[in-house]
Amino acid sequence: MKFDGLTVAVVATAKRPQEENIRASTKLLERHGLKVVNGRHLFEEFPYFVGEERNLDLAWALSDPSIDIVW
Repeated sequence: MKFDGLTVAVVATAKRPQEENIRASTKLLERHGLKVVNGRHLFEEFPYFVGEERNLDLAWALSDPSIDIVW
């Protein structure tokens, strides 16, 4: 199944994901015709405000009309 032209935003609202897992997942999604964009704070680590900063990524992904899928 191809999803040409759809854009996936990858965000993490809790724990920082492992970069190698995101890279592998991105390659798989792109093979299926998806464009992948990462949230700005996906790989950052915040000692106190991690939820607040990453929730900004979620809000962006949900409100941006160019994003078709939030993962």
